[in-house]
Amino acid sequence: MTAIAADVHAGLASVGNTLTITRTTPGTPDPEQLWIDVPGQTATETVPQFGEGSGRYRSGETVVTTDFEFMIAVPKVLIPQEGDLITAGDETATIVRAEPFPAGGQPVYFTIWADR
Repeated sequence: MTAIAADVHAGLASVGNTLTITRTTPGTPDPEQLWIDVPGQTATETVPQFGEGSGRYRSGETVVTTDFEFMIAVPKVLIPQEGDLITAGDETATIVRAEPFPAGGQPVYFTIWADR
């Protein structure tokens, strides 16, 4: 299954549309110097997009017509999770749900729902 996922990722890379996933983790202050602000760390990864939906199938939640829904290739480093940011063109939204397909084992792609 890992080889199939790698083949799908390579094939999707040629599609042309890309999205950027951004994750910021807070800095850890020194317990001895709590007054010193420690900046967080930001990681980004660009992934191929191969589909876009209406958002109406978001599992078990109310869906707003302005919600984004994307199908993306499996990222190599940043597996999408709630709270991450996703950028498409000049719009950035917060991921509210990320579902791998298939649900078990090595994912072949992710469906992402994000609030604008």
